[in-house]
Amino acid sequence: MSRLIHEADFKAITACDCFNKETDFGALERELCRFFFDKSLHPDFTPSPGEMRKLVKQITTNTNKQMAQITKMFGFTNENAWGEEFLDINVPSDLEVVVENLEENKALLSDILEQSVGKLGVGRLPEKYFSNVIFRLAEIFIEYTGLPVTSDGNTDDRLKPPMFHDFAEKCFLGLRYEVPDGFEAKLHRHVGILRDEGRLPRNK
Repeated sequence: MSRLIHEADFKAITACDCFNKETDFGALERELCRFFFDKSLHPDFTPSPGEMRKLVKQITTNTNKQMAQITKMFGFTNENAWGEEFLDINVPSDLEVVVENLEENKALLSDILEQSVGKLGVGRLPEKYFSNVIFRLAEIFIEYTGLPVTSDGNTDDRLKPPMFHDFAEKCFLGLRYEVPDGFEAKLHRHVGILRDEGRLPRNK
């Protein structure tokens, strides 16, 4: 049977000091596996409209360069019925479909650029997903350890990070979430926000 969480990653999670010998690790793994199917616990990897516009411009530039190279190799000056000169190309038959596709792509890319106007500056909201993940991990931590959720914005001077910090960071790695720079400070801030919102209990 295939595993959603790599065995070595899950072993690292179960090795956290917060657990005892009576912990039901099978149930814990099932709880964590639900993260993969909960859309509210995943960052939105869809590029922002600004990023999409930049990508479309890059593809357009590359397409224009390809067409310019083809025109340079196979282009020639022609005349219409009124004696007006224009640039024409005579490509080999095996390249005709390629040229047609490039021209179609240019038209499609132009349409995408037109439709994207006015939508710049709209980006992802990773903070929301991060907060949702921390909230759910905190619920699991309390359920499976019976311990309070503790965090520290600066763990540099500690021999060991707080237990919830250790658990949360190992879960991030096991679930293949990106561990952001300054994880301990960000975790501490979001635990405080969740407490202020009444979603996490205050420690006594």
